[in-house]
Amino acid sequence: MKLTTASIKALELPPGASDKTFWDDDIGGFGLRLRAGGARNWVVQYDMGGKTRRVTLGTTALFDVGAARTKAKDLLAHVRLGGDPAAEKRAYRARAAETFVAILPRYLIVKQRECRHSSFKQIERRLQKLAQPLHLLPITAIDRRSIASLVADVADSNGPSAATNLHGTLCGYFAWLMGAGLLEQNPMLGANKPKSLPARDRVPTEDELRTAWAALGDDDYSDITPPVAVARSAACAGMKSTSTRR
Repeated sequence: MKLTTASIKALELPPGASDKTFWDDDIGGFGLRLRAGGARNWVVQYDMGGKTRRVTLGTTALFDVGAARTKAKDLLAHVRLGGDPAAEKRAYRARAAETFVAILPRYLIVKQRECRHSSFKQIERRLQKLAQPLHLLPITAIDRRSIASLVADVADSNGPSAATNLHGTLCGYFAWLMGAGLLEQNPMLGANKPKSLPARDRVPTEDELRTAWAALGDDDYSDITPPVAVARSAACAGMKSTSTRR
């Protein structure tokens, strides 16, 4: 039968059937698939490498028969030129599923083996907390603008030092993504790096160090704070030190 506006309105599933495709007489491989529950989808079927492939074009509510015919002709022309729309669709979906946060655990496993515990905790915190606005984006969709916006927001909310540290951590993550073959371009290239605050000239007194140490809790910041003894040794040696706490 030829699929037309009038003919498709009369199509129904045969008694006892839950799924049936009605094929068009004019365009080989073009059909309308009906399923129990009322779903009506335009489909295109073709052979590739000895296997039959099928691609769903959309519903009858989305495309009328004329638009569906045009899409079917275009897709079948692509197949004749050597394309494989079904495989291309699967590859696209796979790339879309490769979000910032979906791949992050793989990177953190690598960094945990490479870094000291305190350094790893800083990297983990920045990527899991500060970089949260990027989490649901496919890595291929993250561009320089996304990076610049995030770093600027972190500078406003957490200060320039936190933004600078995040910038460096993101550089490491995206460089690893490229090395793993998951990205072709690094969005960090050319992204502005926040200016760091000038180093502090004042050395904290021993009393101040004791007070700070006593006030520390068991959160991430406490884990990355250097022992009092290290800071005291630096002070006794007359060295100018800057706190690594953010």
